[in-house]
Amino acid sequence: MEQGITIAILGVSIVFGSLATMYLCMSLFIKFLEHTKSRKQTPEKESVKDDQRITGEVVTAIALALQMSREEFHDMEETIITMQRITRPYSPWSSKIHGIRKPAR
Repeated sequence: MEQGITIAILGVSIVFGSLATMYLCMSLFIKFLEHTKSRKQTPEKESVKDDQRITGEVVTAIALALQMSREEFHDMEETIITMQRITRPYSPWSSKIHGIRKPAR
């Protein structure tokens, strides 16, 4: 009986200890992610000049080129669906009526 109590206490303490360790690791990881996210959101000191901005014509040309390249690699699928009727001869092996058992008398 003493060994059972010792094993139970040891098992419960291991479980709760590992849960506490995972909680601490996750909370530190979340703080680390928030810190790196806030560091990335600092405003950049570079200014964009008017001649460096991308115009709508350039964006349209890029989008058109991307769409044309995607259509080029796309497989042309047939849109015709055919269904063929298969006639099978009657077979007592495939009949479901033979699978029903007769009630015992």
